[in-house]
Amino acid sequence: MKITPLIIVALVFFASGFIAAGFWRENASGNATDQAGADIELPAEEVGEVISSANGFTLSPARHDFGVMREGEAREFIFEITRENGAPLELGRIYSPCPCVNVLAEKKTFAQNEPVKLRVHLHSRTLNGEVTFPIFVQIEKPAKQALQGTVTAQVERVPADILLEPEAFHFGSVKREKMVAIKLCNLRKRPLRIEQLSCDLPGATVFLPNGKLVNSGEWAEIRLEIKDAAPGALQGQVMIETDHPLHRRIAIPLDGTVLEK
Repeated sequence: MKITPLIIVALVFFASGFIAAGFWRENASGNATDQAGADIELPAEEVGEVISSANGFTLSPARHDFGVMREGEAREFIFEITRENGAPLELGRIYSPCPCVNVLAEKKTFAQNEPVKLRVHLHSRTLNGEVTFPIFVQIEKPAKQALQGTVTAQVERVPADILLEPEAFHFGSVKREKMVAIKLCNLRKRPLRIEQLSCDLPGATVFLPNGKLVNSGEWAEIRLEIKDAAPGALQGQVMIETDHPLHRRIAIPLDGTVLEK
């Protein structure tokens, strides 16, 4: 039989379509990604029927609102699976179709009456406005089924990589000694290292209680303590030195009044 160019084109088209379909199915059942690597939402037959408390299992709460978040900030929340009579439980796949949501369990198998907690981590980098994402929990035993929950947030964009709240150390009235704190949020994609802290106020001590490395989206507390300061208005600033190329030195003012002893 003579093979014409038209037949060759048809065979190539059919083969490429077959390979692409197989590639899609493999990823959809494994990593939930399409051919470009983007996350996709699995079809209903992949996640199973979403069950209610009538079936003996409940995801509590079914919905959590992270509230207002700055773009680049990360937050976590703990969901819990409750079940009738505290039956033993084996989890299957737990996930969200969005790469910005990470769903984790300490383990997959839980004994009788053992608490089942799921840690949901939302990173708001690249997000903006009102966002809603589903989370799916597959249950393997005692019966194959699934639960679905939802997380929401209101993401606000800020024109900076570092956020301070509040923007100054406010001491108010000080009798003898006092400690106040501010929080610094790292909004960039990579960790931020605080190289050095200093304060030009005599007798003041500034320090980081939880280390100098601030991961992406995380908050660090900076504490400032004063002792035996001279009576009158407090004047000075705290200087933060970081490894950020655009925020090498950050000056934070302080204010307050030291009362007569």
